[in-house]
Amino acid sequence: TEIASIERQRLDLDELVVELRVKGGGWRTAALHPAAAEYLRIWMSYGVNGNRVFCPVQKNRLVLSDQPIGDHAIWKIVGKRRDLAGLDQRITPHSFRRWF
Repeated sequence: TEIASIERQRLDLDELVVELRVKGGGWRTAALHPAAAEYLRIWMSYGVNGNRVFCPVQKNRLVLSDQPIGDHAIWKIVGKRRDLAGLDQRITPHSFRRWF
């Protein structure tokens, strides 16, 4: 949920930080790895111009920048990439909270 709801104005790619909305409506600041910041710059260069950083992409590669991506989509993306990389099945989106 935190990843799916990242707002553009709360993302600072130069300072390598992002503010995430947490349960209860509060905010926490999280560090970004420099490589992650570079990938985010590339992603945002594809025309992501809505309030959210992550938004749905249709099969025809149309970016729906006015809609937020759902939690389920994040799970599917991480699961697909995990399986392609041959990683442990226990890796989920929640695993990345502890990773960096």
